[in-house]
Amino acid sequence: PDERGPGPDDGAPGPDDGAPGPDDGAPGPDDGAPGPDDGAPGPDERGPGPDDGAPGPDERGPRPDERGPGPDDGAPGPDEAPHFVLTALHACGDLGPATLRRFAGCSTARGLATVSCCYMKGGERAGPDRPGYPMSEWVRRLPSHHLPYKLREIACHAVEDFSARLRADSHQLRTHVYRAALEVLIRRRDPRLKRPPLQNGNKAQRLPFPDYASSCLRRLGLEEVEAGDRDGPEVAAMLGQDSRVIAYTCLCLTLAPAIESLILLDRAMYLREQGLECRLLPLFDPCVSPRNFVLVAAKGQGRLGNLLVPGRGSAES
Repeated sequence: PDERGPGPDDGAPGPDDGAPGPDDGAPGPDDGAPGPDDGAPGPDERGPGPDDGAPGPDERGPRPDERGPGPDDGAPGPDEAPHFVLTALHACGDLGPATLRRFAGCSTARGLATVSCCYMKGGERAGPDRPGYPMSEWVRRLPSHHLPYKLREIACHAVEDFSARLRADSHQLRTHVYRAALEVLIRRRDPRLKRPPLQNGNKAQRLPFPDYASSCLRRLGLEEVEAGDRDGPEVAAMLGQDSRVIAYTCLCLTLAPAIESLILLDRAMYLREQGLECRLLPLFDPCVSPRNFVLVAAKGQGRLGNLLVPGRGSAES
């Protein structure tokens, strides 16, 4: 009450208030700075207190029941990552096995859909503790389950496409003859180098063999063949065995579906050993893409059906 401003008796100075006296010139110890009861606002005047302006412990945010749906209400809670389906289209080499391990170990990954390829680029090279093949204990216990590079490479061939080339007597079949003759030249220069991977494009078979051989050897960093060795009688004799090379290739490709099935079943068995429901499905025509099998999996009883049937169980996933 004494600090709200001049009262009715304080408006104008009285007769004894005209000039400051000796004791009034400078502010005294009780006059200069506002005292604890004068200048500074009182406890009720310093601003909103803990019970006034600032939100109290029950007012700083929504209560647990007011924050939105929790993990049991359909949507993840504030501290829970959203659920998702992990997908991998044409997961090359060890990316396929890495995707499966990631799915098995991730609590928020609810579904999996993966199509693998290039099996020869992975395998045992991933290390003994986390191999790309075999992944499952079931296949690991099979006798003679080892798949060397050549067999994993065969599994990647397109059997349907090769069959169509045979029927049409396609000039593309010449690629197999060229590659067989080139292997002889490669091993003469480096016996340790066996069946190195080569990307020659789709028009390699249209080149004369000497040009094809020179291009491949340069890519491998090997000394080029002398002109006489590239088109001499020995090379001509090898290229003349095209029918035998094609017959050998056909025999190899008869194994391709069996080898690919073993690799894919190994991955499916790995997921089952982790307690996950999974299925291998031929998703589309292998003539469109030879890697047409998709491995799908889901966590939770009955969730695989929700993943396979569009719209089914969307509200509960």
